[in-house]
Amino acid sequence: HHEAGTPAPGPVPRRRVLVVDDNADSADSMAELLGLLGHEARAAHGGQQALDLVAEFRPDCVLLDLEMPDMSGFEVLPVLRQACAPRAVQFLALTGRGTAEDQRRSELAGFHAHLTKPLAIEALSRALAAPAPYKER
Repeated sequence: HHEAGTPAPGPVPRRRVLVVDDNADSADSMAELLGLLGHEARAAHGGQQALDLVAEFRPDCVLLDLEMPDMSGFEVLPVLRQACAPRAVQFLALTGRGTAEDQRRSELAGFHAHLTKPLAIEALSRALAAPAPYKER
């Protein structure tokens, strides 16, 4: 095992991350933080804006808030996935709720990880460092 405080081996791959959150401050600061970590990030303030951005930005990872007024993350996910096809994109659920049942729901919906707010930067970095998602069969 490694010593506490030593970074994981190898650089974190640089990702293109789309942050989708109806809370504009939250989305913008998360995109800014990702930028500081060396990723390329854009913020969308709702499902519709995410769909507008996805074609030009071509993210390889989407951080998707589940509780949004215009479309929930569960509603946005299949539409976004289709918009990204045939590229395999990693979808991370972002939510204020972290019960086992919530985690199961997001897993069943097809999210690759379930992150709870307030989001710890370690958890986000870990999720982004995870291998690219499986290809759709």
